[in-house]
Amino acid sequence: MCLTEKGHGKEITCIYHGWSYDLAGKLTGVAFERGIKRQGGMPPEFRKEEHHLHRLRVGEVSGLVFGTFSDEVENVETYLGPLVVSGIRRVLNRPATIIGRSTQILPNNWKLYAENVKDTYHASILHAFLTTFRINRLSQPGSINIDDSGGNHFSQAKMDYAAEDAEYKAQQLRSDTDMKLADNSIIDPVDEYGDQVSVQILTVFPNMVLQQIRNTIAVRVLRPRGVDKSELDWIHLGFADDDEDMTERRLRHGNLVGPAGYIALEDGCVGGFVQRALQYNDDDSGIVMMGGHDAESQTFRASEAAIRGFWKKYRALMGA
Repeated sequence: MCLTEKGHGKEITCIYHGWSYDLAGKLTGVAFERGIKRQGGMPPEFRKEEHHLHRLRVGEVSGLVFGTFSDEVENVETYLGPLVVSGIRRVLNRPATIIGRSTQILPNNWKLYAENVKDTYHASILHAFLTTFRINRLSQPGSINIDDSGGNHFSQAKMDYAAEDAEYKAQQLRSDTDMKLADNSIIDPVDEYGDQVSVQILTVFPNMVLQQIRNTIAVRVLRPRGVDKSELDWIHLGFADDDEDMTERRLRHGNLVGPAGYIALEDGCVGGFVQRALQYNDDDSGIVMMGGHDAESQTFRASEAAIRGFWKKYRALMGA
């Protein structure tokens, strides 16, 4: 119904037959309702008020609006659980603003990306940039926090910001690879939350991610586009009280993620590798035993607990 991704329209008009609706979903106009020259058109018993759009139930948490077509599902805070709600409120702790967005097509089924953002231990293997510049290493203090359903979670990694600042001032970054930065501002951090969390990745089942990586904050929305294709929308956020320096910092740190991000570009292709392999091995099963067999919160991150949580939730909904 609405083909524009942003803006401030006053109505929604269907491009197929020209029916128009207000922003509450009420039918306000029907093209050729009276016909042409009194011929055709809608019959006398037709009533616009009987044909509004299918309405969504909505709920809001820290400025994020969630919607559902179900009249039976619990309210959003109950659905998320208090643990994950606290993770959202930690990051979005004041009024947010949109500072940018991008979209990419992933060459894989949506569930592979859902696994990816719940997989905490691949980051130190796949993403050399993360480990080289100590943005996220498994040796850093951290945790995996999973709601009771298994479907929603957030993981955290902490760093010593004071030690990092000293290294940046000396322009000597500890490195596990030969990669160097000519401009350290691309990752120069500020501990804006005062808790030393360098990375927090939060997922809402089935298709939303809220990230904080250093000072880049973004909502990711995943949309299935076929058995072997997904669309990933990135909405980059700042806060209403950010000064120019912080906005600039967030935009610089935003280069870490997105379609060509120093970190995320690898996630954009690795799912395609798995997708291609599955066509030859579709009858086999995956192994997700890292960190045990349960889908519960853990104080370490060398684990696939959150992936097991995803499949716990998925199987419950599918009746498996």
